[in-house]
Amino acid sequence: MLRIGLVCPELHGHLNPLTSLGCELRRRGHQVGLFGGVLACKLAWRHQLDFTPLGEKDELAAKLERCWADLGAMKGFSSMRQTGKGLNLSARMLLRDLPSALDAYPVDGLILDQLSPAALPAAEARSLPFVIACNALALHYGPSVPPPPLPWTYRDGPLGRIRNRLAWHTLVPLYDLLAGSKSVGVKPQQLVFNVNPGLARISQQPAFFEFPYQAHPEHFHFTAPWHSEGRDADIEFPWDRLDDRPLIYASMGSLQNNQRRVFANIARAMQGMPVQVVLSRGGAAQEIDLRAPDNVMVVSNAPQLRLLDRAALAITHAGLNTAMECIARAVPMVCLPVTNDQPGVAKRVEWLGCGEVLSVARASARRIRRLVDRVLGDDGFAKRAKEIRNQLPERSGVELAADIVEEAFRTGRRVLSPVANPSPGRPEANESM
Repeated sequence: MLRIGLVCPELHGHLNPLTSLGCELRRRGHQVGLFGGVLACKLAWRHQLDFTPLGEKDELAAKLERCWADLGAMKGFSSMRQTGKGLNLSARMLLRDLPSALDAYPVDGLILDQLSPAALPAAEARSLPFVIACNALALHYGPSVPPPPLPWTYRDGPLGRIRNRLAWHTLVPLYDLLAGSKSVGVKPQQLVFNVNPGLARISQQPAFFEFPYQAHPEHFHFTAPWHSEGRDADIEFPWDRLDDRPLIYASMGSLQNNQRRVFANIARAMQGMPVQVVLSRGGAAQEIDLRAPDNVMVVSNAPQLRLLDRAALAITHAGLNTAMECIARAVPMVCLPVTNDQPGVAKRVEWLGCGEVLSVARASARRIRRLVDRVLGDDGFAKRAKEIRNQLPERSGVELAADIVEEAFRTGRRVLSPVANPSPGRPEANESM
């Protein structure tokens, strides 16, 4: 039995996949503990994982909690700035509290989020083996790939590469500035540019959910979506209100969930359509000021996985977790990306041909309705979604990832990818697109 620690930013989009991986490792007989604050504690309790607090009931922890809560109503540059602030507070907390937390809960190895480089000093001081988990979109610097915060289409040509290179050289210093890297001494994207640390780097993305790119490190592993099928079993939902009309599931996630204008425009766009819509507010604290049409059911929280099992279409903020869950269920998407890596996720959905993209700043009811009509009215989107789903590995992503983690910690050696990480691309079934 191994004793394994989990470290990631205090955000649902990072915690959900990492705790799903933790559940699989616990199922295999390992003792798994999560380090973090209030939100991490809730998820550890839900998934029956051990929990060790960081910054328990102090000013730094309170600032971090408020920071992520305020992010919910932001978009664009203000959202990037708030994310940088949150990463700064997270780094300060890890540098200050993780060493004593590891004394209280000693482990045989750590699984660190790609955006938690501040955990490295504590791991290295104890000679702890660790692997890197890419819970959000796997970030790899390179001129072949547009920076994820930018809603750019993939272009494989000299002009596209020059454009991407200039954007990377602009955005990286900007994020370092926003995250106050000099004051903390740790750059938030340190593990993006230095790909050597760790016995393995594991992503929940399948290889086809990436633009063609040659420079993956030898210990980088594409897998498949990381989610626990029973994750939403305890969420109550009025299933008797659903009927035989095509179901559209709409959600802006659990972070950018105070986008009240967007929620209102989604509801207005659905008026008069021969569909039924479940609009989830993702636990947002504020009510939505709208009179929902009869075919729109607004709920605070929704059993997302079970609803996607029945959905004909998803309207989503294009968080990686939701996109992966849609792909695993062959659900076409209308993507309304807000910030951070969401534009990059949305453009990959569009590139694969299983959805359409609309900037959240331009997400009027008329434009949303037009894209919904287009995706639902063209059988090609549903067909391509099924073709893409059929390219997923037979085994679940958490099983594949857990295999890599076990090998890394049991051998203490770097786990190389079983393939040479060739340039990934569209699934073979979609080469004609």
